[in-house]
Amino acid sequence: MKAQLLAALDRRPRRDVRFWVSHEHRLVFLRIPKNASSYMRALFTANHPLGAGFDASAESPRGYRLRTGIRDIPVTRRTIHRARHYKTFVVIRDPMARIVSGFLDRVVKKSTGNPPDAPHPRFYRGISRFHNRDINRRTITFEQFLDYVLAKPDKQRNKHYRSQSHFLGRHRFDFYGCVDNLSDTLAFLREQGMVTDGFQVASSKKTAYAAPGAHAIDCPARATARDLNGYDHFPAVADFFDGSSLDRFVEAYRADIRLYVRARGIDMRQLIDRY
Repeated sequence: MKAQLLAALDRRPRRDVRFWVSHEHRLVFLRIPKNASSYMRALFTANHPLGAGFDASAESPRGYRLRTGIRDIPVTRRTIHRARHYKTFVVIRDPMARIVSGFLDRVVKKSTGNPPDAPHPRFYRGISRFHNRDINRRTITFEQFLDYVLAKPDKQRNKHYRSQSHFLGRHRFDFYGCVDNLSDTLAFLREQGMVTDGFQVASSKKTAYAAPGAHAIDCPARATARDLNGYDHFPAVADFFDGSSLDRFVEAYRADIRLYVRARGIDMRQLIDRY
């Protein structure tokens, strides 16, 4: 039995690595970057038959895999989505919060030192050409970043800024959770037999934000990465948008906004009014 499980863990996907599957719980999860994926990966690992030695509060799933040599989560082709008797779920995020988080986590926080997953130099060359001025990892602003992202076709955007609807495609899911209300998702997972009580991860990727309008930086959208990194918390998500940038973002990510408000049980106006 153990040999069969190891073989199952070591199978490589032929086409698609975005679906995670738990055969024990008959669950299929669509991973979308920036949508609680790290948390879900740790949860799947902890609930895996070979994850008995995994302590989510002490190490990451990757650290566990490197330490033990065990592949923690099977990934599968998208055809698993059509498997009978499996429950499918996905976690959706407020699109405005997701794009700001993407900028802060993937650009601003990577602007110092030499992190291995920092944006490639061609990213800054591209954004410099787009704005016809020299922009580097310390001088980039959210305003410049957003203009550059919105000008690109969705499929050409980095996966962390690409629309959530791109990943969903035409798939329909049994459950749609939300990043800002994970308690509902955890309740759904418990119904499928997963253990979620008292679950804590070793390192949270949550970004600390100030209350709206309460940060020392007056215009966050035009603050450089160097300036933003000078604080132990960031301005509120809403403070990165003005009327014009919000309108342009809503137009470009309208499908994502519809996804989110439907999953959250609110209407679009309620969401827009937050900003």
